[in-house]
Amino acid sequence: MKNPTIITKSNSARNDQAPAKVVIANYNQLFSIGLKTVIENHPHTFFVATFSDELIAFDWCDGSNTDIIIIDINTITKIAIKRIIQLLARFPHLKIIALANYNDPLVIKQMADAGVSGYALKDIGPDELIQTILAVHCGEKIFPLTVEEKFPDEALTKTEIPVGLLTLREIEILKLMVMGKKSKLIAAELNISALTVKKHRENILKKIGATNTVQIILAMNFEAFFKAHKER
Repeated sequence: MKNPTIITKSNSARNDQAPAKVVIANYNQLFSIGLKTVIENHPHTFFVATFSDELIAFDWCDGSNTDIIIIDINTITKIAIKRIIQLLARFPHLKIIALANYNDPLVIKQMADAGVSGYALKDIGPDELIQTILAVHCGEKIFPLTVEEKFPDEALTKTEIPVGLLTLREIEILKLMVMGKKSKLIAAELNISALTVKKHRENILKKIGATNTVQIILAMNFEAFFKAHKER
């Protein structure tokens, strides 16, 4: 059973609020169409645009054409996280809702620290999605874990990746992974097959103990690992 969504900040009634102008940033077109339909069918939400990449959406946003950007953090990069911080500093009224496949305290903390206002699982229902959008539009903070669960002290230190754990080829691929590059692009850059890249990615995740690239970026001290390997 998934964790219930908890509102961490209360605000004024939503009926007085202007319809929320929502932008979707998600590489999965079918998923984006589903989100778009839900948003379009509610009187207090207004669908603006959809983009396949959050960085393109960030560049497009001018502060007046968007109230909320819904992003898919399962493919997010460290660069994108920095851009979130920059964007919210530039447009304080803008809100971001992160959608993910899992509830990970480390990831939730990273999103909260970056200024994201909402965090929800991708299996969220239409009604709950609208409630989340409207709550965030009113200035509320929506996260799936309590503050105590969300910010454990032991979660603040990133896990070290042992030097020598990965092969030279795996290290090459890991560097490209954390840059946000897809398997096809990695394969072309390294002149190997996409199937080979996929196998290497699986081995990397298994050796490190992560389920996806986002966990490596947020939970692992990969920068120190690359530096240590370069100095060897």
